[in-house]
Amino acid sequence: MSRPTTFSGFMTSLVVFCPACLWLAVSLPAYAEANYCLAPEPPYLPTTQEEADDYGDLVALDAEAYFRAVEDYLNCMVLERERATEDTKRFIEAYTAYLNSFRQ
Repeated sequence: MSRPTTFSGFMTSLVVFCPACLWLAVSLPAYAEANYCLAPEPPYLPTTQEEADDYGDLVALDAEAYFRAVEDYLNCMVLERERATEDTKRFIEAYTAYLNSFRQ
């Protein structure tokens, strides 16, 4: 294969011989803005009556904090699903254009 002499020729060679490059060009910006949702760890629960008596108030506070964290986590997952869906739609459009460019 001869070496491309123009930027356009270079880009054509890149798209023809590196389909993964097209995927990377479309996907990398999405990775940069992706949210990574971390599931909260459940708090410790007492295993004896003595612990329950001694730490009951703390257990209640930990439980409330845990439930708030779970709600935040689930909201994050909803936003991440929406972002992933939009990324997939953009990739499908780019991939369709890529495939159609060689059918002409």
